[in-house]
Amino acid sequence: EQTLITEANALITDMDSEIQNVYQFVRDHYQPKFPGLDSLIAAPMDFIRVVQAIGNTMDITKVNLENILTPSMVMVVTVSATTAKGVSLPEAELQRVREACDMALALDAARSTIVSYIESRLNAIAPNLSAVIGTVTAAKLLAMTGGLAGLCRLPASTVMVLGTRQQRLATGMSKLNNHAKAGHIYHSPEVQSIPTDLRIKALRMLSAKAVLAARIDLNHSYLDGEMGRRMREDVDGKIKVLREPPPSKKVKPLPAPLEAPKKRRGGRRARREKDSRAMSELRKQQNRLAFGETEQEMDYVDEESVGLGMIGQNSNRARIAVPAPQSKGKL
Repeated sequence: EQTLITEANALITDMDSEIQNVYQFVRDHYQPKFPGLDSLIAAPMDFIRVVQAIGNTMDITKVNLENILTPSMVMVVTVSATTAKGVSLPEAELQRVREACDMALALDAARSTIVSYIESRLNAIAPNLSAVIGTVTAAKLLAMTGGLAGLCRLPASTVMVLGTRQQRLATGMSKLNNHAKAGHIYHSPEVQSIPTDLRIKALRMLSAKAVLAARIDLNHSYLDGEMGRRMREDVDGKIKVLREPPPSKKVKPLPAPLEAPKKRRGGRRARREKDSRAMSELRKQQNRLAFGETEQEMDYVDEESVGLGMIGQNSNRARIAVPAPQSKGKL
């Protein structure tokens, strides 16, 4: 049974290559009828089904595409068809295109049958591994490693890159456009459904979980696949956290102003320093002038006189007594 699963898995790879070749044939020969249709529909089988449904019809609005594409894609294809400058294909050319479409649909149906068989058998052979990475990908890994025993002996870093060469040969694309770790797990639906910037992280997590799940299956534990489903839920939870947008930067509010009056006292030392630089009472009297009276002046100093202000106006004393700082608080 293990050999049959391996051969069926290899047959699926061959079918994928044949479907890709038929898709390229249909795309090239249907280009004059609807230019740019391949840029609108990326999936090869959806493209082939749309070509088979449209055929040589010039009015796309009369063709029912809702059972093939989503409503939004139907609207895009319809609008693009009205602006595209396509011409009707000759009957012989159209017949070749239809035969190619029928061939691709037959290959896809046969592929679905084989995949269903692999899924039914792998759920009994490796239930936990199938729950982590899917039955098709699990079958590919088992085919390359020779079974569960060979897969369990490999580290996760090696399992991650299994199938890189086969994927390049199957797609026929340049290796420059592929990631260095783009193997079977990377091209699985479990990884391809994740945004591009998170695929490598998902690949590492799924590879590590796949090795653990294979060892569980080799030990014949959790035959219902419960541990594999837990591992898959753990990976999905981590991917969900990574897909969340970063938290918005909070604006730090300014501190509330203090409503209480500020203490402006400087202490005993500051008051003593301030009093030493304070204006004396004698200087205050000198800076004052009596209204309507002549100011008395001192002797000339450098050809200039110094005014006395109100010094000596009320008394014959030339000096005013200033109270001591210690007695100011008692006045």
